Amino acid sequence: MARKKKDEEDELVEAQTDDLSKIMEGIDAVKKLYKGTDAGDINLMSDIYEKLMPSGYITTGDWILDLIISNRPHGGLPLSKFINIFGDSSVGKSLIVAVIMASFQKAGGYAMYFDTERAVFPPFMEVLGVDPKKTIFIGKMRTLEKIFETIVTVVINNKKRKVDVPFVIVIDSMTATNIESVIEDLTAFGDSGFQGGAKKQKVLGEAFQKIIDFIKDEKVCFITTDQIRDNMERANKFSAKTRSTSGNAQRFYSDVRLELTLKTNIKNSNKEFIGTEINVKTVKNRIAPNKRETTIFLYGTKGLDKYKSFLEHLKKQNIISSTSAGIKYTLEDGEVFRIDGKMPSEPQFKKLLRTDSEFFDILYNKLYPNYIVKYDRKGDDYFDDLDEDLIYENPEDEESEID
Repeated sequence: MARKKKDEEDELVEAQTDDLSKIMEGIDAVKKLYKGTDAGDINLMSDIYEKLMPSGYITTGDWILDLIISNRPHGGLPLSKFINIFGDSSVGKSLIVAVIMASFQKAGGYAMYFDTERAVFPPFMEVLGVDPKKTIFIGKMRTLEKIFETIVTVVINNKKRKVDVPFVIVIDSMTATNIESVIEDLTAFGDSGFQGGAKKQKVLGEAFQKIIDFIKDEKVCFITTDQIRDNMERANKFSAKTRSTSGNAQRFYSDVRLELTLKTNIKNSNKEFIGTEINVKTVKNRIAPNKRETTIFLYGTKGLDKYKSFLEHLKKQNIISSTSAGIKYTLEDGEVFRIDGKMPSEPQFKKLLRTDSEFFDILYNKLYPNYIVKYDRKGDDYFDDLDEDLIYENPEDEESEID
């Protein structure tokens, strides 16, 4: 009886394989018909599975942010993808971008930076880790048409010359860019109105389509920053409270969108402002589970403190704890970790994380599984183990920009 069932299963598999081969014959005919065009790029997903994945990852500078963006250890921003970073004015968008540029350069790559806001201060960029010798700076190009034409030309040239290093392209910001017909008319102020705005959205939509197509197989990360404004045209209380200054094109075409909001100002013992605590939320993510958030710490004269963030999450996951005697960390043998017979202070613990890579790796390997969401398809009973007391919220009740 068992043998008969096995034979029936084999016959079914063989029939399905035969059906698939017949279907693929038709697909092959289509590929020949449209050879050299997008319509000819038809394959079984299993054959190009790895090709559909990001071509690599570059750290954002913060390990926890890397985890929630990529959902993988030692991840970060995906290459061959479009990233949009938005938030209120002066929340830290340009600072985050500078840290990301530095990460690409430390990984052996380069950065192209469009400073449309005319706000770059080189010494400060160097504080954040940016290498001026590995940064292509474009400061006076403020029309969308010229910016995107430049980007496409550079990407095509890199592809022809087989440049195989990570390359980040940043437009900072989209808020300060406009189309040629508006920029070049020096006599008209405020006359473009809704018509000018509509033209800008059309240019943006076409530009993003082209950029995404050009970078999809390259070690390129395309990043734009954008400010949000209060939505003065709210129809009712359920309408979005804020809106993008550059329309919906970025929201639609981006692969990852990061929303930055100011959480706390950081002051020293003299109550002088020295930095900010910033909440980062993935409001859109095509490569990992969505709507996740973390806190990062940015200091005006030092840059991003990734060890502070790491320390806070170690506490959150009860891997370490703060006591009046110092940081308490229990070793595998049950003994409490000590330096010179004492539990280390927070500065001592952070210094140890920086200087002892083996010690850091032990703690990282304990921490990261807490931030990896597993895809666990179980079959027909897939939803049976969900909690019964789930909370259903209207997304329009959120204060952030609605996606």
